[in-house]
Amino acid sequence: MVEPRDELIQHLVGEDEGTAAGLQLKTTFIHGPVGMGKTTLANLVYEAIGDKFQSRAFVSLTRGGNMSEVLARILQEVSPSSSVPLAGTEAVTEEELLMDIISNFLKDRRSLRDHRLKEICDLVRLRHLLGLKGDRVTELPPEIVRLRCLDTFIRKLFAQLPGFIGKLQQLKTLDVRGMAIDVEELQTRRTLTKSSTCIKELPKETGALQQLQTLRMRYTDINELPKENGSLQQLETLDMSYTPITVLPKEIGKLQKLKTLDIFWTPMTALPREIGSLQQLEC
Repeated sequence: MVEPRDELIQHLVGEDEGTAAGLQLKTTFIHGPVGMGKTTLANLVYEAIGDKFQSRAFVSLTRGGNMSEVLARILQEVSPSSSVPLAGTEAVTEEELLMDIISNFLKDRRSLRDHRLKEICDLVRLRHLLGLKGDRVTELPPEIVRLRCLDTFIRKLFAQLPGFIGKLQQLKTLDVRGMAIDVEELQTRRTLTKSSTCIKELPKETGALQQLQTLRMRYTDINELPKENGSLQQLETLDMSYTPITVLPKEIGKLQKLKTLDIFWTPMTALPREIGSLQQLEC
């Protein structure tokens, strides 16, 4: 495997090493039949060039694998001194805690930029796109629709969610939460107004995400839930807490698999009567 290993090393840290271009994020995709040595090759490259990076982790992903275990492994490798937390409440899952810890640890290191996100969109079998947090990724490129297998999309502090997100038909988790603000500050304000990096509108095209099971938009400036979201027949969790949404569309009564509806700290004073038809909703 010496030749393919050297080719990959050349691509990742070769002739541009030490230059401005060499400091940019690079990705590569190894594909082929089961048993041909893809993981072995990746590990050889990792061991050869790992010491050139401030933070590094080597983890294996399997279809249907436990995401908490994967994230915990990443955290342990990039920050061995960190302890792996357990979820303390139902509203904050172990996965969310782990992703926040990893994101905070890496925030001062090199970040993904807009043009590099376009390159990632060539990884057509990518299933999880996590932790796009900060101001170096300012918008989603149209090329993201190539990710036909995308299962999970998490992007915090995002200014806009484009309509073509509705073409990601395999998406099961869409998380566009904003940044939490201090509870004491909330108690003195009737209207939640946050920074311009916080999403303000949920496009109606999200109603086309027929496999979507989780939709989170807490701490955003979204003030309306599109009626088209009544088509999300697989939706189980809808988190609208800490948003300025004042009313729910009657179409919410069509979400027959909905189990969790979080409207905490919203200005809602009444719920549509159609919500009574949600037989799976848990109190």
